[in-house]
Amino acid sequence: MARESLHDIVELAVGRRLTVDARGRPRSGSPTAAPVVLVPADRVSVLRVDLPRVSARRLHEALRWAAEDAMAASAEDQHVVALERDDDERLACAVATRNDMRGWMDAVDAPPCRMVPDAVCLPWASGEVVLAFDGRQVLARFGRFGFDRLEPELLDALLPEFVEAAGPQARVVWLGDPPPGVDSAGHEVRPMAGDLLEVLAGGVEDAPVDLLQGEFAPAGADRRRRTWSLAAGLAVLLAVLVVADAWLGVAALRGHVEELDDRIEHRFAEQFPDIGTLVRPRVQAERALAALRGGQADRFVALMAGVSPLFSGAGSMQVRSVRYDGEAMLVDVAVPSTNDLDALQRQFGARGLEARIEQVTVGETGARGRLRIGESLP
Repeated sequence: MARESLHDIVELAVGRRLTVDARGRPRSGSPTAAPVVLVPADRVSVLRVDLPRVSARRLHEALRWAAEDAMAASAEDQHVVALERDDDERLACAVATRNDMRGWMDAVDAPPCRMVPDAVCLPWASGEVVLAFDGRQVLARFGRFGFDRLEPELLDALLPEFVEAAGPQARVVWLGDPPPGVDSAGHEVRPMAGDLLEVLAGGVEDAPVDLLQGEFAPAGADRRRRTWSLAAGLAVLLAVLVVADAWLGVAALRGHVEELDDRIEHRFAEQFPDIGTLVRPRVQAERALAALRGGQADRFVALMAGVSPLFSGAGSMQVRSVRYDGEAMLVDVAVPSTNDLDALQRQFGARGLEARIEQVTVGETGARGRLRIGESLP
């Protein structure tokens, strides 16, 4: 009789481990397969980017640069995973830092077979915001790619955003008891079958996000055999299509590169108005930033560390520009409504920062405003 395949579910945020069978059911015994790692959902962002359809070989590099434009972070520091395209042909992608990925890989004693944000494993249905408390933080899922992990005291500020993302008249559902002090009036409470890790283990198989792709893809012998078997079967077809694919890919990317160049020049002019001629944007930007050495740079880094977590994972908000005037950070954002600006202001207050809303404009598709953020504002 064949031995039952068992593997560990490792939840890094709380340091727990559970041995399950192939269907995610808890079992006793020694694991015989590679572990599945559940990583903190607040360290993974989901973005939607405009990218033409290109070959898989070019997609990974194009995604990293597209994510850099959306997140104002260095492409070399990001690990970006393609998920799926929506009806508007925008490509959803998951983003984590490469440093986080390396740390998560090192945190387990065997190479994992999957790496999944923990909150995306919560059982969820359309029109629901599902919440669960793990004893320290609240896990939230509010869409196929909508998920987060947050402190209970931030829930009041962020819950309206989750409900808006889940759709009109979305209902809020707690799995198990809400944390003490959280107002759950009007929310549905469902008992959990087992503890939270068992619930998450049952959702791993259907989780739509797996970060183990690209440079972090598993390289087991079975995977290599399947890859080489498929390559052998398609070798003739690929040889015929490779030249055509190259020309089509170059043509599609050329137009996108021209568009990005225009956007880079526009963004550069906003961030560095004193530099009139753009020759080598990266080098010129590095030199301009080097001028911020000393106290201003330290304050800017400290502010960025407090501000950036509130912008990551906010799918309904777009950051248009980020500037620092020596005293405060100026962040231009586009949001669905002015209520979202007020919610952001409250969130910064919860983190001990002062935020002032400036230059608000309201249009048919939403609102735009500037937030002046600092430790203390005049």
